[in-house]
Amino acid sequence: MMKHFLSAYLLGGLVMLSPIAAFASGTEMQQAAKAFVQEKGYVARPVEALTADQYYSTRLFPNANNQSISLPDVSLDALTRAVLIVEANELDLPHVRYHINYSIYSDLETPDLKQDYIEITRYNLGPSRRLDVLSYLDAEYVASPEQFGVGPHVSWRFVMAPVMGLQADLHYASRQEISDTTAQKAMCFSQPCLSMEEAQIPPQYAKSIAGPMSSDLVTRSAKVAQELQAALITDGMDPLPYTRDKPQFVFVISKDVVGQENTDLGLAQQAVVLDDAIAKVWVQRHGIEGGAAEFSEAFIPRR
Repeated sequence: MMKHFLSAYLLGGLVMLSPIAAFASGTEMQQAAKAFVQEKGYVARPVEALTADQYYSTRLFPNANNQSISLPDVSLDALTRAVLIVEANELDLPHVRYHINYSIYSDLETPDLKQDYIEITRYNLGPSRRLDVLSYLDAEYVASPEQFGVGPHVSWRFVMAPVMGLQADLHYASRQEISDTTAQKAMCFSQPCLSMEEAQIPPQYAKSIAGPMSSDLVTRSAKVAQELQAALITDGMDPLPYTRDKPQFVFVISKDVVGQENTDLGLAQQAVVLDDAIAKVWVQRHGIEGGAAEFSEAFIPRR
């Protein structure tokens, strides 16, 4: 695996590492990667099976060109691809909320040598949404639990890295199911993850911004992840220090949880900021499927 990871840079001519430096950097990253996916409660999953036919499907890539010689995800970032892998390997539920922790482990001497660490916890909000509807409608007028979505809360961990021909190659993966008791206690920023309410960007610092470019080839939730990342993580950003239990970026994405159907909401925070004046950076997205989304950002000063 380490040889495969380093070959992308050596063959591609992006970086040149001495054999000793390459081995040391690669070994340290492999140890960190294995520790990340082997967290207590997570069970390893074979990576090849996760990106088989159920992944390269019209459900996940509805607008992909079937005549193209290239795979539809060759240029997708790690975060977007991770959301798609979860969607490919879990039940298709109508009302979900994603809580995502994302860090980039970069070699400080050679920043192009990096791995992406992504933890995606997907909460099934179908039962919560049905209970909310039952609070103002009689049961005879409310759809069955199955129509609101029946399925477990799940959490996945992925390690990805660039290789020749693929921006985010999947190296390791693991999964666990989350109990209802644990899910009830989980927080998605300032709101419970199973709440019908959404956390909001700090209003006193918020300002509107133009939305980033994104792909129309992917699913709704993956598109929101892609747009939030593009707005928050800019090209040329200095590498951030990696700490196993302190994610650099946190995302919360809700599909058809709040408001009318076909509503996609997202909130992202850069939690690790290398700036003496800024403590955190926020980006928020409000959108309805098929329409233009609205974006805002906020820079929270240090105190």
